[in-house]
Amino acid sequence: MVRLFSLTLLLLALQGISSMGALLKNRTVSSSGAFVVYAEDAGWRGRISRDAERALDVWNKRIGAPVAASSPIIIQDLSGDIRPKGIPATQLMVFSVEGGGTKVQLDLWDKSVVDGDMLWVELFRALVLHGMHRNKPPKPGSALESPPEWLVEGLAESMREREGEVPSGVHVALLRSDRPPSLGRFMKERPGIMDSHSLVLYRAQAYALLEVLQASPDSKRRLTEFLEKIPSLAGIDGLLGAFPEIGKNETELTKRWTLSIAKTSMPQQHSSLGVNASNDALNGLLDISAPADPKDPDTEQARGAVALPAIAKTKEGARLLRDRSLECIALEFRAHPMMKPIIAEYRRIFMTLERKPKAKVSEEIEKLEALRALLIERHGEMLNYLNWYEATRLDGPGRSLLERIPELPPIPPRTDPVTRALDGVEALAW
Repeated sequence: MVRLFSLTLLLLALQGISSMGALLKNRTVSSSGAFVVYAEDAGWRGRISRDAERALDVWNKRIGAPVAASSPIIIQDLSGDIRPKGIPATQLMVFSVEGGGTKVQLDLWDKSVVDGDMLWVELFRALVLHGMHRNKPPKPGSALESPPEWLVEGLAESMREREGEVPSGVHVALLRSDRPPSLGRFMKERPGIMDSHSLVLYRAQAYALLEVLQASPDSKRRLTEFLEKIPSLAGIDGLLGAFPEIGKNETELTKRWTLSIAKTSMPQQHSSLGVNASNDALNGLLDISAPADPKDPDTEQARGAVALPAIAKTKEGARLLRDRSLECIALEFRAHPMMKPIIAEYRRIFMTLERKPKAKVSEEIEKLEALRALLIERHGEMLNYLNWYEATRLDGPGRSLLERIPELPPIPPRTDPVTRALDGVEALAW
């Protein structure tokens, strides 16, 4: 799968960027001044600016390397422009400006990036890159070192956890996987080419490693210095050198890391979604559209589950389907037990189309939608019955049948010979 970002070293003066001058009237500066967002749509500018500030809040609490208002991170929404051939959905660049400063620019070429899971990753990637070069601008002709993937994904996962997007139990999947965690293997993995299930496990491991580093004394200063010394501190040996308290060797660090994974995997108390709420969440994942004929964009738009085969054949289909399968995994942990099998089937369909865009899944989707409709209908009937029962049941404490019979008038005394004889015997004290 094509990687969805690129790092390009453009040693140009920021004042020479012609596209910036054209967008001056469509500019929004974030509340902290750390980001400048360019987009024609004011709503999109505000949304991106708010998300960037939320990411910056996590960055300041975890890392602390400040982003000066004099050298902000530039974010451009270019989704309305024609994307040049070979350019990915997001593009991250570094500009060396006059006077020795450095500015980082993030270009968003696809609007779905803002709606999907990728925006958090790219915002933190820009922040990490800024931290690497804020005091050390890259030299002309030098190679640009990529930010450590585990740090970028670990920060993004901590953001998801804070936003409630990582339900309790997701990290448990790591401990139940076929292979035990290996720190050496983890440090060499490339999340950009992973399927959704592997990416969930990678994110859990990245978050656990970040937690281990945060437990070190003066962790913010150490992480800031670590960023500025990349690539000389890259790899496990570099971590041990930058954070001597986390272990003397790889074995000791691996033990701490594994314990951190177990800690983040401990189940927490939370209420799962009901049937209708689970169904609404699934509808949100399926609320996507694509031309019925990908070769003719002017054809009628297909929307919802039936649009999945068409979406798979579009340029950004693989990335979009991977994002949706990740969200399905998270939803499975919170969904009602009646809805979990259906969500799991959609996750499988997302993953199948991601790998094989021409896979024939239309019949499966049709049957799955019919089953889902039947399930929601039966659930509605069950709710109606329970509501009827609650409305018609007797209130108050239970009483016997005789207690509920109205009181009858007193019976008049009997005057027949037998009764008089018995009354006479009783009078004699028998």
